Amino acid sequence: MNLADLNEKSHANLTNKLTSDHHVKTVASELNLADLGEKSYNSLTDKPTIVFTGVGMASDTIVHANDAERSTPDTLQSKLKEVKVYVAIKNCRVEFQMKTEITDKQVIGSVRVNDIIIGEAFNTVSDSYVVFNRDVSNVNSGDLIQIWGGRGGQATTCYVNNMKIKFDEVYVDSDP
Repeated sequence: MNLADLNEKSHANLTNKLTSDHHVKTVASELNLADLGEKSYNSLTDKPTIVFTGVGMASDTIVHANDAERSTPDTLQSKLKEVKVYVAIKNCRVEFQMKTEITDKQVIGSVRVNDIIIGEAFNTVSDSYVVFNRDVSNVNSGDLIQIWGGRGGQATTCYVNNMKIKFDEVYVDSDP
């Protein structure tokens, strides 16, 4: 919907209408809520472009959980968990737990987006689950948030579970 269309719809048939009635009707019945949001206009085409910077601020609020246990005996890291994102996320926290099968045998894990490691890899030699987390920025709709794991060259198995994606939606008041 462009501004010219909105103007024509909102100012048609206003005879004997109060301004407040008119604007309530316009908002309630004429506008598609999906059209609301931050828009920019191309001066050549006069068509709106939706500008969406993503939602979310990293927090401890769980938005999605992938709790199943996965494991690998591979020396090189391999993909063990994956979540496809359907909304752009400005900043989120990815948490998971990892352990080794045999105490004192190192395992390595990492958080990745679309197979690209985010920050440094994590490691542990504990045979009890240890919690790791990484804050990730600018995740786009369609991106894959992943947990990769492997053993650190020693004969053991890497286990991961309890992957969580955490963030708070952020709202800003804009009262006049």
